[in-house]
Amino acid sequence: MNMPGFDGPAASQYAATTPTLLKWFDGYNERQRALKSNEVFPFGFLLSLQAKSRMEMAQHDSEALATPLWQRRDPRPAAPFFRRPIDAVNEAFDRERHEKTPATWLKTLGRSLVRYHMHEETKFWGGEYEQRGHLSRRHVSVLMPQFIGKEADHTAESELIGEEASPAEYPQVAKDRAKLMRFIAKVQKEQEISDRDLCSKAHVSHHTLVAAREGKDISNVSLRPLVRAAEALRHEAADRQGWLERLAHLRDEAGSRNKLAKLLGLSAPYLGRVLRGEKPITEELVDRMKSLAPLLPKPC
Repeated sequence: MNMPGFDGPAASQYAATTPTLLKWFDGYNERQRALKSNEVFPFGFLLSLQAKSRMEMAQHDSEALATPLWQRRDPRPAAPFFRRPIDAVNEAFDRERHEKTPATWLKTLGRSLVRYHMHEETKFWGGEYEQRGHLSRRHVSVLMPQFIGKEADHTAESELIGEEASPAEYPQVAKDRAKLMRFIAKVQKEQEISDRDLCSKAHVSHHTLVAAREGKDISNVSLRPLVRAAEALRHEAADRQGWLERLAHLRDEAGSRNKLAKLLGLSAPYLGRVLRGEKPITEELVDRMKSLAPLLPKPC
């Protein structure tokens, strides 16, 4: 279906409201001063545009990838503020090098939205990128307070402009650290998670984990991944239990363990060990179970 306006450029309003955001135009402003032309001033309004991906450029304008701008990095197009983004197409420029950005390099609104419905929905269970079907509510348990701020940390601007500005770091008090370590220890004990698996999931060293247990002062950069890893491993264990229950249901639907093993292309003894919890449910087995969708229990 042809939607009016969807072939125009994808654009968002941008304002240099902080020194950091204004600094993103340092390269542009230096050239403008030399030319005695217009600069980007504090609180000035502009439009932030989006460049096409390298794959798109390779398909439609492969010669452009040989230009210096694409060789260094992907373009970061901006334009003076226009009420209609389509009017900004011919005024687009790279905000660091002040080189003209051709209209053919700009991503359209339709292209930006084509996969929007597939974005992850982290507020619900079942809303990850590769998942389909019904969403279910998440129940949040608060471990500790943490100061956050979309506006204060400029998360939206960083995503929009293409910068990876690190968020502000807020110190954590000792009692919160102790609470987090108790949570990690509880999850490890309940789910029988080894230190090796926890550290591997969190991408931190075992020495860091030992230091945290001893109450030593470790950085938030190391502590938070440990907590996130423990929570992720806890959910993985819950998922495995859920698939184990579905496997038992499949066995009942098939009539016997041996019949189900034949349907799944597995040996009956191996399937029996999985059902008894002696062997873990692998991703390959889950994929084979998904292929038997008609036999899977319906979601509650």
